[in-house]
Amino acid sequence: VRAQLPATELWVVGTVGQLVPKDIADGPLGIRVLGKIDDLAEIGGRQSIGLAPTTTASGVSIKVVEYMSLGMPALVLPGALTGYDHLLDDYVIKTEPDAAFCSALIRLLKDEELRKRTAARAFEDVPNLLSNHELRRWLANDQTTKICTADRAEERTTKHPPIEGTDHRHELQA
Repeated sequence: VRAQLPATELWVVGTVGQLVPKDIADGPLGIRVLGKIDDLAEIGGRQSIGLAPTTTASGVSIKVVEYMSLGMPALVLPGALTGYDHLLDDYVIKTEPDAAFCSALIRLLKDEELRKRTAARAFEDVPNLLSNHELRRWLANDQTTKICTADRAEERTTKHPPIEGTDHRHELQA
């Protein structure tokens, strides 16, 4: 990437930065280890690109959504989307490892309009995709719940009131 865009920097945020050898961090390769940051909005936005180069399921998956919530386009390997069942595929730049990942990153870095378009679409649509509408609908209906304790099992019908707006407080009525 730096061969084509020498001013590009990789900012490593979070405890993962501890894995970057000291002789590489903040050296001539353009890698800056920032460590933990209280407010990612300070470094996020459409001028940044969120990277999720993981091939296996991990905590990185939630980071992809966090990038989107910060208005950042996200460049990911398929493993970073594990758990979302293709729900986010249209909102990220998804590629394969190594050369394809680097090529996609270079394209994103060079194409400001692509960065803006990708980030804006994800910022607008993803919160609705990941809301708890199904859970809210389920909670609004009568549910038969099996309550198990060490000495007995009982069946109880409960009514969960609908959750409206952003107030998530509700009482269980038996």
